[in-house]
Amino acid sequence: MQKPNDTLGDFHQFMGQIEKTCKRLGLDFGEYTSPFELFQDVMARESVETLQYLDARMVDDYLHDDILGDMHRAVRNRLRELGYFLTEGVRTA
Repeated sequence: MQKPNDTLGDFHQFMGQIEKTCKRLGLDFGEYTSPFELFQDVMARESVETLQYLDARMVDDYLHDDILGDMHRAVRNRLRELGYFLTEGVRTA
């Protein structure tokens, strides 16, 4: 039997994780005007290993115009800033 769609519940769970991460990193969630701006600051504080893990888990499936797409673009932008590139499906330093 398929799990019923709980989009609102999933969103609240996701936002709870975002708020928890902001607290852990000392960021004020209310200071940001866009999710992308927030994710840029969050990803600037995460390790390369965490960024690579997120990128590998999300592949290109999440590069849409939504909140997960904003998060994934922030991950990829940070990896590029650190000198990591995506080349034909292989991440290289």
